[in-house]
Amino acid sequence: MENKSNNDTISLAEAKRHVTNWLKAAIGIFDNKIDQVPRGFFVPIEAIKSLANNYPDAVGVQVYFTLKTSEFKPGEGISGILVPVEQQANGLQRDMIDPEIDEDDAADSSIYNFTRACPPLCNSNNELFITI
Repeated sequence: MENKSNNDTISLAEAKRHVTNWLKAAIGIFDNKIDQVPRGFFVPIEAIKSLANNYPDAVGVQVYFTLKTSEFKPGEGISGILVPVEQQANGLQRDMIDPEIDEDDAADSSIYNFTRACPPLCNSNNELFITI
């Protein structure tokens, strides 16, 4: 594994604490059913590359949590949509959404819906798949 000098990384032990904190905080929302608590999102690397190629001026992406219905349902957990963002002169970041294009036209939209939720699509053998 390559050595990375990055202030945004955390240790596995700290990541496990953070995941455990999330699970403990969220389990009550899901009727104390740990198997229904959303654990994360899978985003294909090709989708990230495509987004970066389509929006070369973007400084990053904003991830918005979404639900297809107005309540949590088993097997239909939280998903995520990604939107490219640009840096503004005032230091804030702004979604790169053109309402005239994005309002009704999914084909030319800058709002990406290529995440896959865990659960159901997760591997219980992963280091951060924690049970409480």
